[in-house]
Amino acid sequence: MDISQNLTINGTGQTIAIDGNAAERVLCITATGTVNLTALTIQNGFDNAPCLGNTGVGGGIANLNGAVVNITNSTLSNNYADTSGGGIYNGKGTINLTNSTLSGNISNGGGGGIFNVTALGIVNVVNSTLINNTADGNGGGIVTVTNATTNVTSSTLEGNTAANGSGGGIYNGFGTTNVVNSTLYGNTGENGGGIYNRAGTLSVVNSTLSGNAASLSNGGGVFTYGSGGPATANVQNTIVAGNTAATSGPDVFRSLATFTSLGNNLIGDNAGATEFTNGANGDLVGNTASPINPLLGVLSNNGEATNTLPLQIGSPAIDAGNDATCAAAPVNGVDQRGNVRPVGSHCDIGAYEYGTASSAVPAAPTAIPSPALCSLTGFASSTQVAMSLPNGNNGLNVCYSLLTEPAQAGVTQVFTLAVDVYTFRNIESVSETLSIQVCLQGAGTLLYRSAVGQPRVTVNLPSFSQNGFTCGLIPNAGTVILIPGAAAPAANPITPLSQCHVTTTNILNLRAAPDATSAILTKVPYQTTLSASARSGEWLQVVFGSQQGWLSAGYLSLEGACG
Repeated sequence: MDISQNLTINGTGQTIAIDGNAAERVLCITATGTVNLTALTIQNGFDNAPCLGNTGVGGGIANLNGAVVNITNSTLSNNYADTSGGGIYNGKGTINLTNSTLSGNISNGGGGGIFNVTALGIVNVVNSTLINNTADGNGGGIVTVTNATTNVTSSTLEGNTAANGSGGGIYNGFGTTNVVNSTLYGNTGENGGGIYNRAGTLSVVNSTLSGNAASLSNGGGVFTYGSGGPATANVQNTIVAGNTAATSGPDVFRSLATFTSLGNNLIGDNAGATEFTNGANGDLVGNTASPINPLLGVLSNNGEATNTLPLQIGSPAIDAGNDATCAAAPVNGVDQRGNVRPVGSHCDIGAYEYGTASSAVPAAPTAIPSPALCSLTGFASSTQVAMSLPNGNNGLNVCYSLLTEPAQAGVTQVFTLAVDVYTFRNIESVSETLSIQVCLQGAGTLLYRSAVGQPRVTVNLPSFSQNGFTCGLIPNAGTVILIPGAAAPAANPITPLSQCHVTTTNILNLRAAPDATSAILTKVPYQTTLSASARSGEWLQVVFGSQQGWLSAGYLSLEGACG
């Protein structure tokens, strides 16, 4: 289809697929004005004919004459280009990709998902996902070259591949690429598994790069290379850890160039870029002998349009970011999901802000009856402490001992109350993932020191107040400390439901409690219909399989009396 003038196609409320049938390019845009594409599927395109004299480009969309193309709530999948831009080729003009997905697109050259070229080319990727796109050359996800500019905001690049080139997720060559509040995971290229920056300008702010791989050589996370011109690579409030490289620099690598740390980064292993120094500029930096584990969860939907790598309790990235950076543009005080930053004492490093402003787990504080094991020496029972298991006890007993001195709790602050929480099965102490609600009498904030992993790290525990207690949910055994202060937010009430049915509008996490930071029990597939038995705020309680848990109402279609 050729588009030579202003055009709007809006498929909202309908199912509209524009299919190239693997025989022709789907859209050749030669207009100079505005083209709006909303709620469409653009698929199976093939660049069989020239578009404004250009061949081999843009199997799905080729934008070549200066148009502003707004692509919203749409999917581009399984499109093919022989040279550049399997999904989208932007040779001149602006592409605004919002709340959309590019998947399974292929380029026999560069830019499996998107190819952006020339100083007149601007691409803005917002709240979108590029997944499983492939280039035989550079840039499995995105290529930006020849003075073009690409901005990636609140988006996820996952599983993209540069099969015989560099930049599995992003290739920036003599262009400008800005990555903000975004996640790059599972991307693969010969060099620069996540990002490859050659003689370009690269900025990465409050983003997370993990699980990417340099399959042939260097720079599993980010590779910056000054061949052909100066290369600028600024990194700030960003996690680059847990990546791999066949040769050197599993996380960061540079050649004929250097990285500039603008502060508060977490670099797992600085082999390949020793300008990242532990303790300098607020950076947390490991090395080959002692890499830093950022304690990330699995890539999953955590209550947002795009998948993220959630920080786990005890992550060194929690409260370690720079507040001024988080508050200012382009981060603007939110994380990738749009959740407010900071939640704790400071904002977090990376794309994901741990916790929520009101982490409400509303089960009433009711102490667990103490089994015989809790009568052992050193164990105590107190009316100041109440514990419950929102998800059942899984055959475990839960006990606690009171602590009286800061040194016992592993902190320096004066506290109101502190407990060590233990889990037992038969006669052996165990430490495993289990949602345990701990309530300590009094007002203030909770700290938590997980018993899993060494050294033990003190973190802020999201909490709520109820019946004179301050409560929080911990995932495994550890120490919980109440620091005196203002009362935490009150919990949302649980309202029973009897005639409510919900249908998932995405793959959703089933959580142990009505809280985005609580333990993930399992995933509920797309378009699964379930009966809801209760509601708490914006969460609904369901049973899926043999597990009872909570789903976020924002990603459910509701039918009946759902509160």
